[in-house]
This record gives sequence, C-alpha cells and structure tokens, in this order.
Amino acid sequence: VERFCDDVAIIKNGKLAWRGEMEELVKGGTIELEGQSFRNLESLFLHIAGQQNKQLDWL
Repeated sequence: VERFCDDVAIIKNGKLAWRGEMEELVKGGTIELEGQSFRNLESLFLHIAGQQNKQLDWL
C-alpha cells in the first residue's frame, strides 16, 4: 500500500478510523489511533488485527 497509494483510509468495525496522505508517513509522521501512535501502516495493521508483537517479514 505504501508504495502504490497517495491517500489511505483505515476502516475498523465498519467506521473510518484514520485517513491521511502517504506523504505524512514518509516524512516521519505518525498515525494517531485510539490514543496510540503508529509510525507505519504495518504496525497499525498489526494493532488492529490484534497481533502487536509480530512483523510481516514476508511482505
């Protein structure tokens, strides 16, 4: 996603949880969600999926 998209929206439980531009993340920005900060989409995805301690090395 980070390589192909300009804008990203995260939907959790059928509701918009976060929306922003990839440029924000590339410049070192963070995604704020549920009182936590995430530095990239992978860490956010793992949080939402309930797998905070895993990495997606196969991607």
